[in-house]
Amino acid sequence: MRLDLTQLIKSQGISKDINYSLDLSNLELFGYYPFKKPIIVEGSVYNICGALVIKATANAIFDGLCDRCQKEFSMPVSVEFESNIALKETGDVGQDTIITNNGMLEVDDIIKENLILSIPMKLLCKDDCKGLCYICGNDLNDKKCNCIS
Repeated sequence: MRLDLTQLIKSQGISKDINYSLDLSNLELFGYYPFKKPIIVEGSVYNICGALVIKATANAIFDGLCDRCQKEFSMPVSVEFESNIALKETGDVGQDTIITNNGMLEVDDIIKENLILSIPMKLLCKDDCKGLCYICGNDLNDKKCNCIS
């Protein structure tokens, strides 16, 4: 979704709502396509005393493979973020500031970046996943094996 911020820049105290679904089904991460269902995005961009701010939430279902047992699993992912928006780069832009080109804001890129950063480095189907036996390969969540005594 591309937002035109030119009117918002000129008027203090107004906002522009963001409500849409984002299709990231073709996004590949870790050799897998984790977002099979659309991401629901809600939020707004507002002008407070001449400063533009975006505040939004993205809700998604992440589909992945467990790093321990290799089973497919799904988990809900909810990302909230708030960032300042700058029309052009100045010397003291903070790391939470988004630079726009010609007053246009590409919301999809911001959502995608925040979703990817929210995914844990170690993907687990459940916190206490026992994984696979390194000798026989049995899933230790389903049954015990006698390989390790």
